Amino acid sequence: MTAARMDGHIKVGCDDAIARAKKVWDRVVADATTGCWNWTGEFDISGYGRFYTSGRRIGAHRLSFELQNGPIPFWAEIDHLCHNPACINPDHLEAVSRRENCRRRRRRATRTHCPQGHEYLSETTMIHATTKSRVCLICNRERCRADYWRRKGINPETSVGAPLGNLDVLKTNLSHG
Repeated sequence: MTAARMDGHIKVGCDDAIARAKKVWDRVVADATTGCWNWTGEFDISGYGRFYTSGRRIGAHRLSFELQNGPIPFWAEIDHLCHNPACINPDHLEAVSRRENCRRRRRRATRTHCPQGHEYLSETTMIHATTKSRVCLICNRERCRADYWRRKGINPETSVGAPLGNLDVLKTNLSHG
């Protein structure tokens, strides 16, 4: 039996559940600092993970929520409590009404600092081209560096030959030295 979408829900067959679970968890990297389970597979234009099964595209966060909690009610949207669209940790996901999801989104838009505490200033913030949401450039730079070293298979904290400290400080010292 294969997975299929029925009435907006994912029907998981016994014979392919193990293979599907392995396929899903091979595309997840846990972030120890945030508790997020970040999807590393394909993404849609808004930054949400996409999972293909039986020729159908499913939101990775929706799949994770349904595997943990059962079918999503027809009236519900899945809200990321962590505000990270790549996260598929079911503990960070909640089924809410469209109205509640929009209310939470508006409330987040009035914040003055990113979740890590960096102030949203014109020089440290950009507007995402497709989602029109604010992106902290400091956090984005740190995330890109961590992704780079993860893809290389190197832990920069413990590896010999990895860059030490902040690259901006290193560049400053090189230009003045």
